[in-house]
Amino acid sequence: ESAAKGYLSQALARENIEVETRGPYGLPSQAKELLGFDLVLLSDVSATLVSQAQMVALESYVRDYGGGFIMAGGENSFG
Repeated sequence: ESAAKGYLSQALARENIEVETRGPYGLPSQAKELLGFDLVLLSDVSATLVSQAQMVALESYVRDYGGGFIMAGGENSFG
């Protein structure tokens, strides 16, 4: 676990927000698998680590189901 991920998880937990951290390979590839979450936050994730199916799942999760999504940058970020 990277230090930044640990700091973010700890900060959210201190605010009584339940957090589940996963690496990019832990991102589901079907929107229905994301429905148990209120928000998906990608932090410092390279686009090469997110498959087309995972991107489509995120899009559907937000567009069709109203899920929250945040992308935070970093040296390995998506763009």
